Amino acid sequence: MGQDISKIKENNEPLSEFRKSKLLYEFNTFYDLNKDGVITESDFFMVQEYVCKLNGWAPDSEKFEMTQDLFRSIWNSLQTEADEDKDDAVTADEWVKMWEQLDKTLRGGSSALPEWLTTYLWCRFNIYDRTE
Repeated sequence: MGQDISKIKENNEPLSEFRKSKLLYEFNTFYDLNKDGVITESDFFMVQEYVCKLNGWAPDSEKFEMTQDLFRSIWNSLQTEADEDKDDAVTADEWVKMWEQLDKTLRGGSSALPEWLTTYLWCRFNIYDRTE
């Protein structure tokens, strides 16, 4: 029962079209809010404000400040990991390449997730978690 991780590491194929479509859906739906084809700091912090508003976290609350710090950390990491041309914007192509590189790293035997990814996953979980 469950998935055999060793088979995943043995597979050196690039990301499937299905996975790419999921990554692009996330890029276009959740981050590129003004639909200009790139994620900018402005887009990213609009998402952060929306998440806080959706959860009812006031600007002076601990959760709001924690979310703000979290999004700032993720944005800084996203710029470092994905923004290849250093233009302060992440294109859909750069977004997919970042995830492809992470996939290659993990398939290459690394078992430790990068800190930015751990933060990102924690954030995603807390966006969807409605229990308190």
